[in-house]
Amino acid sequence: MKQPKTTLFAVLQAIAMPACEAILLLSLMACDENNPEVSVPSPMVETHVSSSKVRQEAPNLLREDSLCNDYELTGLPVCYITTDSGAAVTSRTEYIPAVMRIVHDGKTLFEDSRLHIRGRGHASWTDSPKQPYRLKFSHKASFLGMAANKHFVLLSNYFDKSLMRAAIGFRIGQLLECDWTPQSRFVELVFNGSHQGCYQLTESVRAGEDRIRVADTGFIAEYIYPDRVAEEQVFFQTIDSGYFFKFKYPDEKDITTDVLSYAARVMDQFEGSLKNAVKPHEYADHIDVESWAKWYYQVQLMMQEEYNMYMTKYDNTPVSRLAIGPLWDFDWSLGSGFYDGEQRPNPNHHLVSTHYFRRLAADSLFMAEVAKLHQHYGRKVRAGVLAYYDELSRQLRKSQELNFRLWPILDKRISVGAFPLGSWEQEVECDRQFFLDHYEFLDTVLIPFCNVVML
Repeated sequence: MKQPKTTLFAVLQAIAMPACEAILLLSLMACDENNPEVSVPSPMVETHVSSSKVRQEAPNLLREDSLCNDYELTGLPVCYITTDSGAAVTSRTEYIPAVMRIVHDGKTLFEDSRLHIRGRGHASWTDSPKQPYRLKFSHKASFLGMAANKHFVLLSNYFDKSLMRAAIGFRIGQLLECDWTPQSRFVELVFNGSHQGCYQLTESVRAGEDRIRVADTGFIAEYIYPDRVAEEQVFFQTIDSGYFFKFKYPDEKDITTDVLSYAARVMDQFEGSLKNAVKPHEYADHIDVESWAKWYYQVQLMMQEEYNMYMTKYDNTPVSRLAIGPLWDFDWSLGSGFYDGEQRPNPNHHLVSTHYFRRLAADSLFMAEVAKLHQHYGRKVRAGVLAYYDELSRQLRKSQELNFRLWPILDKRISVGAFPLGSWEQEVECDRQFFLDHYEFLDTVLIPFCNVVML
């Protein structure tokens, strides 16, 4: 039998193939030494999610960005946002165009090439180098298990060294079965090619079937802190309290004189029922007492000093009553905003009772409604919060390390109160223990109201 001739090509192939395989193996081993959990990406497939293509990378394809960037190894999805020409976001009012891509485990879960982005927040925008953002997609987008919508926000949680307070606050709202509580997911944010740390991609407060339900003739009003009124173009002021409100719904361009006067009248009538009631508990004729009691109880559980108040009137009929929620803005919560020294305050410090709740908290029947919620939901909330602390501690462990390398503030004082504890673990444990201690205090405070006749 004749032996086949060995061609030059065959010789080169015999030499080159093992060499290439050796180089590939050495590259994978080098990355594996830094991160033993790295896995080879899965084969290329394409499907559709919210009108965007989902791409999975081919096997054995060495992608420099996924294997060598620490932020892709934390276990969190990575949110890439790139603005046109790499422009910086400098405004809280003007959107600029951008592209967004969410990648997890080497798979592109979502893409939008016509995203618009702007800044958001107040102190978190002006006083924080790690800035929050508002996102507006080109179409209703559903990703990471959240309901489809065009509007989301990226919370930076810079002032919260646990990174968890907003997530814990939202979880309480869900455990209390509030009408709507924002969903959120933690992500690594890479903005214009630069890693920005751990962010919370969150549903924004808006009208919608999967958010705050409101009819065409209704409204959603948001309380404005007095020092921020000058920033607003359309707002109204109530007669009794002098509080200012702007609109979350209708949109500013759709607000008429009739809408303004109706919303102001509804709020004035409610305030009058608190101050000049002609019958006991007259306020109950104007508000959805259950939503107000749940909101107040949620504030108590978080011991929250500063918050946003959203008031919703579903429609303009006498049947619908003024509801409140969702609870928002958790930076100064779990005692962090109530002290100015090295230790958190005693968990028995006080009950939060500001704005309308100064009067409602003095009403025995309203507090009986709150006590009823505590009896019904309290133990469930307590257990759910503790379980969520455990879950988030595992989920954020790697991410927080990178976050605080970028923002080394664990040993720095960055706002009122919030004395530095030195480590993320201590910050988390401090908040967790404060929640437990304050919960026990609420037990003793609310028990006396349990025997009052309910509304």
